[in-house]
Amino acid sequence: MAVWVLQPEVAGIYYRCCAQIDRDNRCRQDDLRLEHKLGTHDWSKRMNISFLGVCIVDASLLHSESRGRVSLKQAAFYEDTAFGLIDKTFDSTGARPRAASGVCF
Repeated sequence: MAVWVLQPEVAGIYYRCCAQIDRDNRCRQDDLRLEHKLGTHDWSKRMNISFLGVCIVDASLLHSESRGRVSLKQAAFYEDTAFGLIDKTFDSTGARPRAASGVCF
């Protein structure tokens, strides 16, 4: 027995569940444009560039959500991240060092 669902209801369910995915994809494709800047015809490189883009956009969104109004704009975040990765300033997390002890967990 087929169950028919009204089109507006289906659209409502989709956008309630997938709106965040659409926003992330739009940020990755329109704002970051990593696939455009580092274009390739090699499928494995293209997938890795896409995964890198997802990680960068997720980091940007996490940063903006955690910092609130003092957050960097996306373009500034991408630029600062790129300079940090080039200059290797991300070697430390800023956390305090672990105390040396003989106890293993």
